[in-house]
Amino acid sequence: MSETLKSIIASYRFVLLSTPNIQVLEKKLSDEIIKFPSKPMADLTFDSSTFKNSDLINMEFINVNFESSYFKKCLVENCIFENTIFRAVEFDDCMFKNCRFIKCNLGEINVTETIFNECTFLKNSVSNAIFESCHFLNSIFEGMQVGPIGSAVLIDSKFSNSKKSIKFEGEVYFNAIFDQIDKLYID
Repeated sequence: MSETLKSIIASYRFVLLSTPNIQVLEKKLSDEIIKFPSKPMADLTFDSSTFKNSDLINMEFINVNFESSYFKKCLVENCIFENTIFRAVEFDDCMFKNCRFIKCNLGEINVTETIFNECTFLKNSVSNAIFESCHFLNSIFEGMQVGPIGSAVLIDSKFSNSKKSIKFEGEVYFNAIFDQIDKLYID
C-alpha cells in the first residue's frame, strides 16, 4: 500500500513519527481531501511541517493550518486551499500549477523563486509578506485584502500571460497593484 498524506497524519497523531512534526520528504502524494473542522482554534497537525522535493497533486486542503511550515522544491498541482492558514510559512523554489487559494491567510510569509502558473487567488488576506523573484503566470486575483502599505512586498517578481509580461524590479508594494484594480488580468 502506498503512503498517503492521511497515513502520515495518522502516524503523527499516534506519535509514530521520529520527528516532532510532520515531514514530507521526496514523496508523491495525490488525490486526497484533507479537511479539519472549522473551529476558532485551528487544528495544529501541520504546524511547523516540512515539505521538501515532494509532489502534491489533485489535493484539497480545507481549514488546514500550515503555520510556520517550510516548502522547498515542491510541485503543487491542481490543488485547492480553502480557509487555509499559511502564516509564517516559507516557500522556496516551488511550482504551483492550476491551484486555487480561497479565503486563505497569507500573513508573514516568505516566498522565494516560486512560480504560480494559472493559479487563482480569491478573497485572501495578505500581510507582512515578501514575494521575491516569483513569477505569476496567467494567475487571477480577486477580492484580495492587503494589510497596510508596505506589509506585502514584491521584489524582482513578474506577472505575465501568453501576450504580455509586467516585471517589477526592486521593491513594489502589493497595495500599489490591488488598490488600483480588484481583478488583475494581464491583457
